[in-house]
Amino acid sequence: MSSQKGLSFSSKIKKEVIINAKKEQENYHFLKGVIFSNAYLEDDW
Repeated sequence: MSSQKGLSFSSKIKKEVIINAKKEQENYHFLKGVIFSNAYLEDDW
């Protein structure tokens, strides 16, 4: 019983880690896109 509880706990943590990693990746790509488009627009001026 306790091992079952531990398993679900660790899988909850893994799920949280994966969700956070995906959010971080989205933020990274968003910021990269913003920086790239700003640099691109500055070059156009």
